[in-house]
Amino acid sequence: MTELKIQNFQSHTDSTLDILPNAINVIVGESDAGKSAIIRSFEKLALNQPAGDRFRTHNTPKARIEF
Repeated sequence: MTELKIQNFQSHTDSTLDILPNAINVIVGESDAGKSAIIRSFEKLALNQPAGDRFRTHNTPKARIEF
């Protein structure tokens, strides 16, 4: 199992998700719960985009995404 850690990124202050390799991982939740932010965090990792303030949670020092 692999973990995705998201800190201070959009609506995620400190989130950890278990990702199962070689499986279909489904993201479900209420409207405006941060599902799209999870997809955007994967996108930032895949494209190796530099850090910036655009998606950082308001009044936090920096966003951090680890896989």
